[in-house]
Amino acid sequence: MNNRYSYLLETINKRQCKKCIEIGVWKGDLSFYLCKSSPAIKEYYMVDPLLHSDNAFDHSGDDHPAIMKQGRYECAMGGKVRNQNELDSMALNIEQKTKKFQNLKFIRKSSLEASLDFKDSYFDFIYLDAIHLYKHVKEDIINWLPKLKNKGIFIGDDCNNMFPGVEKAAKEVLGSNVYFNKPLSQWIYIKE
Repeated sequence: MNNRYSYLLETINKRQCKKCIEIGVWKGDLSFYLCKSSPAIKEYYMVDPLLHSDNAFDHSGDDHPAIMKQGRYECAMGGKVRNQNELDSMALNIEQKTKKFQNLKFIRKSSLEASLDFKDSYFDFIYLDAIHLYKHVKEDIINWLPKLKNKGIFIGDDCNNMFPGVEKAAKEVLGSNVYFNKPLSQWIYIKE
C-alpha cells in the first residue's frame, strides 16, 4: 500500500463516500484495494476504455508530459505501451476480478460515454486518473463535475511538473476552489 492509496481510503471512510467512481483505472489495483478495504463504499465504478488509441497517439504542445518523447503521447504506466490485444487481456482480467465484489462494476467506455450513463449529483467521490493532457483533463472535469453531489469530493491524480496540463486544467475549470496536495501530486475539489 502506498501513501496515495492510504490517503484515498482515509478520505472515502472519513467522508462516508457511498457512491464512487474512478476514471482511468489501468489494471484496477486502486479500485480493488479501495473496495476491499472500505466499508463505506456501496457502489464503485471503474471507467476505462483500455484502447491503444487512447494510450499512444501523436501530440505536441506546452502541456506535453515531460516523461514522454516530444510529439508522441505514450502511456506506458511504468512499462511498455501495450498493444490492443494486451489491453483486451487486461480488460478480461479486470472483469474476472470484478466478479469477486458485489459493489464494483467495470465500465469499458470512454470517459465522456460513461459520464452520460449517470444522472447529475450521483457520486460522493470521483477520482480522475485518465489522459494527462490539458484538453482531456479539462473535458473530464467538465463532464464529471455535474455528477458530483453537493459536499462530494473530486480528486485528480498526477498533478505535478511532469504533467503540466493537469494543474492548468484543474485551475481553469475549478478556479480558487481547488486545493493542491503536492506531496501526493493530486488536486482536490469539494463541491459546495
